[in-house]
Amino acid sequence: MSNAQLKAQGTWRVTKLAAISLIPFLLLSLSGCRNYQELGSFDFATGLSIDWQDGMYNVSAEILDLTAQQEESGKSIQVKTTGETLPRALHNLEARLSRGLHLGNLQNIIIGREAAQEIGLRAIFDWFSRDIKMRETVQLLIAKDHPAAEILAAPGLDNPVASYAIADILGQMSGVFKSSRRSDIYQTIDILETPGKTLSLPAVTLSEEEEEKTIEIDGLAIFDGDRIAGFIGIEELPLILLFKNELLQAELAFMTDNGPATIQISSARGQWSFARPEDALCFAFDAKIKAALLELPPGLGPISPEILLGLEENAGREIERMLLRALEGLQRNPGLDAPCLGYEIYLKDSVLWRELEQEWPRYFQEIRFYVNAAVHLRNAGAAKLS
Repeated sequence: MSNAQLKAQGTWRVTKLAAISLIPFLLLSLSGCRNYQELGSFDFATGLSIDWQDGMYNVSAEILDLTAQQEESGKSIQVKTTGETLPRALHNLEARLSRGLHLGNLQNIIIGREAAQEIGLRAIFDWFSRDIKMRETVQLLIAKDHPAAEILAAPGLDNPVASYAIADILGQMSGVFKSSRRSDIYQTIDILETPGKTLSLPAVTLSEEEEEKTIEIDGLAIFDGDRIAGFIGIEELPLILLFKNELLQAELAFMTDNGPATIQISSARGQWSFARPEDALCFAFDAKIKAALLELPPGLGPISPEILLGLEENAGREIERMLLRALEGLQRNPGLDAPCLGYEIYLKDSVLWRELEQEWPRYFQEIRFYVNAAVHLRNAGAAKLS
């Protein structure tokens, strides 16, 4: 073997040994442990509240108390702070903690009514969209009758941690009210930036009926742009969701010639159409509803096909009156386009929308509504729907 071949073979062996010696270092670089931190080095925030008072942000964080004994598990502590800006308030909050503030387990953010009215959601969301610690799938709510911090400090009826109680309540309601199921940050930003769409967020308040104030969901907060236009109570909510094809199921009571009756809606689909004859904007809503008769009118007796047909017609007329009353109630409040009729126009006639957009609250108040509801009772009280 020549000297050149021996030299080449030796060089190859050295290169091979060098490559093998680098393998452990490469494996360590792929292990993902470069920025490893112990869980015990964090305070886990499960909820945030944002209030606005006297030109200052008041921020409160609900933090799980991981030091509690097993029999006291489920406890949380409240940390409050203020700041001229939202990032400054959060910085001041972190400065009060002995461990790092972890937002990865954040369940919801409660925004105070004054903050949503005076500042607007866009200013608040600007921080949400820039902070790398903030998840965009956090549920948003609006404090209705109390400061957001007071609501976050209150317990749920069966869960002492407020943020988890709120998440559980919304989860239970999701089988009834589709639009209350999720109102995440990214969805909210999308609605605000879509022409004609109206933002609605779950409204949260405190129940005054118990000895201790407890958290409860109380309808929806409706926005005009990024500022609150008004609220819809929990009683009106099924009707508003029906307008948006977001009603999964609900129970409705109505009067018949023989007395009160109750139906359980199992399927509800509606369709909007509009026209503008002689500059008068008209909207028609056609609803098709399937329901079960849960409560028979007193003394009605056995349900014959004729009686069932009469009940269906009676229910249809009553629902039409309820829907019209709900629409008239919305029109009394400027900017309360809860059914998102502006978006209906934008989708079907963008030229007309550009004409109406700047004064849409006024045009909404002048709409002529026509409602038709067809009800089909496929189960006349023999058994409840599953």
